[in-house]
Amino acid sequence: MTSVDFQSASAVLLLLAHDMRNPTATVRANLDFVEKAMPSVSNNRALTEINEALADSSGAVDEIARALDNLQTIARWIAGEPPASSAAGDAAPVLQGLRTRSRSCPISVEVHDPALRVNALAQFTRVLDIWIENAEQHAPGKPIYIQTLANKTHITIEMHDKGRAIAPELRSVAFTPDGQHIIKTRVDGRYSRCLGLFAAKLHADAIGAALEADGQDGNAIFRLKIAQT
Repeated sequence: MTSVDFQSASAVLLLLAHDMRNPTATVRANLDFVEKAMPSVSNNRALTEINEALADSSGAVDEIARALDNLQTIARWIAGEPPASSAAGDAAPVLQGLRTRSRSCPISVEVHDPALRVNALAQFTRVLDIWIENAEQHAPGKPIYIQTLANKTHITIEMHDKGRAIAPELRSVAFTPDGQHIIKTRVDGRYSRCLGLFAAKLHADAIGAALEADGQDGNAIFRLKIAQT
């Protein structure tokens, strides 16, 4: 068997992710078109089932798109590269926009410091997206609360939800590559599909932030700590 170096493996995975984006986007666009064209009639069982099937298909396509995002991020990590670079920006509008981010979980946001500027704004946004995806997976339909805290040294963003918290003994491995199989085999591991928690750690690293799990069952917490510069 021919050995493959990390750079080659990364290049192959990046190419795969790139090639899969066009068909995924096509399916997404067609589903959106059909969903808008379909009548919504509650007393017609056939139409109701078709609309439910479309909604399920839309959710599956969204998950594929997220998997491709994570695949791209992990492929860059294999090559020793950070996630795709992005510009610095104001985090407050991103946080405020999360109120409408979830289809299933109501989200409330409190931004205590409006001057929240982060480098690599796209990576910051992706961490928050993964948190919400995790909450939708492990606490479906339950409320999510996001807050910001700031002091002289750090800006801290916390997300609270009503699901099970990551077990204390798993918190040191929950965001590592080796830990993904471990947390997937535990109901208190809060594994994120498509290696989401590991991808979140890579995005957090890209903005120079620490990513933590905390809390207790019924008040699970993810925390992102960004050093003030």
